[in-house]
Amino acid sequence: MRKGSAREEKIPKEKKESTVGRKLRGSGMQGENSRLEKKKKLKRAWSFGIRVQMNIGFIIPVLFIIIVGVVAYANASSGLTANYEESALSAVDMTGKCLEQSFQTGKSTIMELANDGIVTAYSLGGYAGNSAQEDQTKINLRNSLQVKQSMNDMIENMYIVPMKGQKLLMTKTLTKTSEMDSFIEGMMQGEEKDIFKDNYVHWNSYHPYLDKQMSNTGDEYILYCSRKFNSGDRVGIVVLDVRSQYVLDLLGQLNFGEQSQISFTTKEGKVIGINNEIEVQELDIYKDALQSEESMVSGYTNYHGTKYFYMISKSEETGACLSVLVPKAYITQKSDSIRTITFILVLIAIVVAFVISSVIVSSIARNIKKSIMTLDEVAKGNLVLAREKVTNNEFGKLRQAVGDTTGRIRRLVEDVKNMLMVVSTSSEQVRKSTSQVDVMVGDMSSGMEEIGHNIEKEDTAITSCYDQMDELSKMIKKVNNNISDTMSDIENTRSSIDNGIRAMGDMEKQSASTTAVTEEVKQQVSELGDKMMEITNFVEAITSIAKETNLLSLNASIEAARAGEFGRGFGVVAEEIRKLADSSANTAKEIKEEIEVIKDYAGNAVEKVKKAQDIVDQQNQQVQSTSAVFEQMNTFISRFIANMDSIVSDMEEMNVGRKQAMKSMREINDISHGNVEFVSDINISLEKQVETVQNLSKEAEILQKNMVELEQSVAIFRVE
Repeated sequence: MRKGSAREEKIPKEKKESTVGRKLRGSGMQGENSRLEKKKKLKRAWSFGIRVQMNIGFIIPVLFIIIVGVVAYANASSGLTANYEESALSAVDMTGKCLEQSFQTGKSTIMELANDGIVTAYSLGGYAGNSAQEDQTKINLRNSLQVKQSMNDMIENMYIVPMKGQKLLMTKTLTKTSEMDSFIEGMMQGEEKDIFKDNYVHWNSYHPYLDKQMSNTGDEYILYCSRKFNSGDRVGIVVLDVRSQYVLDLLGQLNFGEQSQISFTTKEGKVIGINNEIEVQELDIYKDALQSEESMVSGYTNYHGTKYFYMISKSEETGACLSVLVPKAYITQKSDSIRTITFILVLIAIVVAFVISSVIVSSIARNIKKSIMTLDEVAKGNLVLAREKVTNNEFGKLRQAVGDTTGRIRRLVEDVKNMLMVVSTSSEQVRKSTSQVDVMVGDMSSGMEEIGHNIEKEDTAITSCYDQMDELSKMIKKVNNNISDTMSDIENTRSSIDNGIRAMGDMEKQSASTTAVTEEVKQQVSELGDKMMEITNFVEAITSIAKETNLLSLNASIEAARAGEFGRGFGVVAEEIRKLADSSANTAKEIKEEIEVIKDYAGNAVEKVKKAQDIVDQQNQQVQSTSAVFEQMNTFISRFIANMDSIVSDMEEMNVGRKQAMKSMREINDISHGNVEFVSDINISLEKQVETVQNLSKEAEILQKNMVELEQSVAIFRVE
């Protein structure tokens, strides 16, 4: 019963193996077709897949760099422009106020002269009956005019034009004679006649009749201030010319670049200034400024294709305007340099990125293409492949692994072909030895069962081991591909971080430069305050001198009163000295008040500079914080690269484990060979069993058929 069941189990098993061989051959043809389809799909994917993805991976960081450059340029340009506009408006406003103060001082001087009793007495003929007193008064008035002119750099000339018959008094020295008859009637009938309509102070730009009489060109002064005084039909007038060079000197202190235009325009259209190439009074912005209620207007305008930043300050006293035109290119030249540097750096980054991308993609493409060609040849059955030198990277290792796998498959096929020959010979021997099997069947039945169990265990173990090796190979390939892609992305990220660190360094240097400039402005404003303190001391000294002079005048008046008739002339001199002292004291007081105003402006300027410095410090801290973040990102990337290297090491250990598994398979193969030898011994014993001869013959025929099928399956592989 046990022998019969053994034969019944063995025959169906062999038939099943024959059927499986035919199925394998059919599935081999289907596998070939599927491999061809996969090959076509890979070719189509390669034409636009990994190369485009790699290029996109390099382009995205470059786009971020461009965005950072554009944002940095926009912020720097707007910040520099706003700071420049604020400082320029402050400078122009201060200059306008300085001019306004000078004009008010001139007005005060004219009013003082027009209200002076001695001036009106002389001009209206009060000393006509006393020639000595008249001569002394002329000397005193001329000296007074000289003193007033020397105390104020703004004054070009001062005139006292008396009624007809009196002598003209002035600060200007005549070349022909020291005295000139009054020509007030000619002025009253000439172009200056409007200033005689009332007794108010008038500001005008031209006095042509006066210039003609005095042989003036009219270019020495930019404005003149006048006031009429009269008593009945007797009329006199005092005139003060504002020096043109004084105004030009103030304008010259405004430094807005060589291409900028600075103009001072009177309400009558008389213009002086620096680089007066544009007729500002003809522009719409000038006309709008005159109609505006604001004392200072500013904005941007285009003139012949050039954009200018304009500032117009109006004088409430004279109606004149201080106009400044600054080309916008001069304001933005620093930010334009930032834009140029940013553009160059971005261009370099793009070139470097595309060069690196091309090199990496070319290397990857070359290795993948050759690996695909090798697998195509293996799929066609060609196992004779030449050994080529590979690169020392993950794709090179992948290509080398494909070549090693092909070599192992080739050796396996060679072993199978050799075994076919051995098995073919063995089948013939089995056919001849079937007569001896009957003798050994009874003795070796138990051994055959044990061998059957061992063979089944070995078959299960070998199948499981092969499946595990196949899954392990797929996992190793997949992990290698993922590691390669990850390492490429990490390198790209690291390059972008390095570029960001360099950009933060440049911005930090620019913030330091801005801080230095702000500190310098702060120092200059502080020095201006020190100078104001010195001027205050001078004014206090003048006030003290005026008091002493007043006391001296009082003492002189007392002594003159004691002298009686002989001291009358001395009393007049004492009175003039007293008036001069009072005038000096009043002037010193006004100067002191204006100095206090200027101190307030300087204090406000210092506060604004401090605020600007605090803002710059905050920006510098933000830049440093951003740089620190980039450094932390760089450190994180370095640690990540170290972890990836550790993963690569683990993959190498997995490869060692795979080799150990192959060694175990070879040991199992050796055990299988031992079992085959044991089966051969059993076959010798089975020759004694006559009953099994026919079964062995059938098994030999089945084995022969399987050999033919196996030969057909192996024939597709070429190993020579």
